[in-house]
Amino acid sequence: MQNSREAITKTKEFIELWKKFNQIYKESMGKTTITEEEEDLFLETKSIVARKFQTLVDSLSIERATIDRTYDVINQILSLRSISTLSEESLRKIGNDWHQSYISLNRLLGHLEAQRDTVAEKGKISLRQILSAGGKFIIYVVIIAVFIMVILFFIHVLTGVK
Repeated sequence: MQNSREAITKTKEFIELWKKFNQIYKESMGKTTITEEEEDLFLETKSIVARKFQTLVDSLSIERATIDRTYDVINQILSLRSISTLSEESLRKIGNDWHQSYISLNRLLGHLEAQRDTVAEKGKISLRQILSAGGKFIIYVVIIAVFIMVILFFIHVLTGVK
């Protein structure tokens, strides 16, 4: 497992890539023709998404539902040109799966951030704790000093040293 800062960064980067993938997909749905450049961009993005997601899955404990939904979306869209051949039901399923995956990824990100914050809070010593510990020390020093002064006073009085 990597450190929390690195895990958070990788998760955020993947979520941004996941949104880009969805944006390219949605923009192509309304088009009647797909250029070679658009198809290449999509396929390259899809390839990066698959690799980065696998890296994320391998480095973090990601729940199975997120993995399944994310891979379902990646696997269901073969190319931008193939989108026109998908049924309305398939398109709705892809949209729903992408959305569920997006929610799960954000829930994972929130969990990682909460873990980081909890660890940071445990590492801090509150001002009250410092003052409490320091205050006790000062009180003990003052009591000891007063006690020593009282003893010295009695010695002075009893011995009659002037």
